[in-house]
Amino acid sequence: MKKGIVAAVMSFAMLATSSVLAQRTITLEELHKMSSSKKPQSEKKSEPGDTRIEYPKPESAGDNLKYLAEGTMSDVRSPFIFVARTKAAFAELKKLVPSLTEDMAVDFNKSAVVAAFSGEKMTGGYSVSMRCENAVCHVADETPVHGAIVTEALTYPYIVVEVPVEEMAPLSIKPGETWSKAMDRYVVDKGEFNFSGGFLGISKSFELEGDVAVLRNGETATLFFDIKRKPNEAGSMFVEAGTGFAKNEEFLFERFEAGDLFDRPHTPLVVKLKMLTGRLEMEIKPGSRDYQISDGYEGRGSISAVKAM
Repeated sequence: MKKGIVAAVMSFAMLATSSVLAQRTITLEELHKMSSSKKPQSEKKSEPGDTRIEYPKPESAGDNLKYLAEGTMSDVRSPFIFVARTKAAFAELKKLVPSLTEDMAVDFNKSAVVAAFSGEKMTGGYSVSMRCENAVCHVADETPVHGAIVTEALTYPYIVVEVPVEEMAPLSIKPGETWSKAMDRYVVDKGEFNFSGGFLGISKSFELEGDVAVLRNGETATLFFDIKRKPNEAGSMFVEAGTGFAKNEEFLFERFEAGDLFDRPHTPLVVKLKMLTGRLEMEIKPGSRDYQISDGYEGRGSISAVKAM
């Protein structure tokens, strides 16, 4: 009788233990599935003194963007967009973003570098996103998710990306509201342009019309052109952005790509800008490339624009 009772107790204990183990195994499998379904966070090393919050990169951000830097602390305290299409401009950008190391190189015959700084935020949790397709980049300010736990400190989010763009193609920037509100906008009241060259040595002149916007960060400025021929010819647009630097009371922009504003192949454009009270005065001259353009075209002209009300 006692043996039967003992056997029954042992049998019940074994059954209970196996049941618990089975439940435990299922729980571990569920946990494994849950953890494997999460996307890994990016693993970047922070520069000393640079407090960063790294976010997973979007699965689809357009034309093979290469992320060069991203963070939440920057010396750029107001909304600003920096567009580098030369080695010299990239060297200036590196001064603003310490994590862009001196040995970091870009082939500016195939790419451009775009940096977007969203300015001062009252807490953490903010970031900047960028999506580029066909040499058009959309820049947006990303806000914290409602109810998210964020750092209670001032932050200055930014992002830096390398964008594939053909050598003679313009790069258009479509800024979000954060940057649009910070822009000074101007309307062209007088614009003249002439180009010449080609196998037959032609020369052609026309007027320009459209808009110019400016973002400024101290001695650095970015111009956003939305210009066309007057009278307009299909496709004859100059929609391009570029960053220049103060020099002798003027801002010098070493490279703009005019796209289809005039005949190809052509040299880039160099722009000298004077910022006057309520207006802009620009002188446009031909730039140069790393090689000789056979039977190419050169363009030059001037633009005067008044501040929009």
